[in-house]
Amino acid sequence: TVETMLESCLAGEEHIKVFNTFAILEPHMTEGTPLFYHTDHHWSAEGAYIVLSEMLKSSGRPVVPYDEYEYKAIRSKPNDAGQTDVFNVLYPLLPARSLIVTQRTEETELPLMNYDSSTYTAYMNNSRRPWRRVITGANTGRRALVICDSFGNAFAPYLLPYYDEVHMTDFRNDYYNKREAGGSIGELMEYHQIDDVYIVTSTANGLRKDNSIVYLRKYLEE
Repeated sequence: TVETMLESCLAGEEHIKVFNTFAILEPHMTEGTPLFYHTDHHWSAEGAYIVLSEMLKSSGRPVVPYDEYEYKAIRSKPNDAGQTDVFNVLYPLLPARSLIVTQRTEETELPLMNYDSSTYTAYMNNSRRPWRRVITGANTGRRALVICDSFGNAFAPYLLPYYDEVHMTDFRNDYYNKREAGGSIGELMEYHQIDDVYIVTSTANGLRKDNSIVYLRKYLEE
């Protein structure tokens, strides 16, 4: 598998950890927890939370229980088979400001979530280009970056209690533009003093696809 290959390549790199999402979610598949949606190809908020919890535990961090958050339960429209989903969209534990950043320093405020949406776009108010900065209200002294495709939108909200700022960028070619962002991802990581980086992608955009390797190398090294 990709995870096994990466673990082999990264042997001895203690500051880089590889997580096998399927292995993390598999024990929960018979518990009735909706890990993926019927009306949408994305994982559920519950699935994203389970994966992130394992990541945090591996770093020795205490994990905020899923039920400690308040949620707005949004019912989706039925699909062709008549199935519906419930998008549980959390309210942050502390007031958070969400900013779209262009040219490195130009910021436009955008609501953190879209509680009026009846689709997966409710999470993080959909994917946004080229860079997002969330000021969480926490006081941890650390900052995170989530490099992702749209799967990161259900994942990122659960990072907010652990960082002063959570940054996001979608590395796909249609979303990230160095000129618009004001620098490469590597340059912006240095500018924003990022401590931890999470790379979160679906299988479609995973390491088996040439574009992922090309984009990450291009955006990080330029």
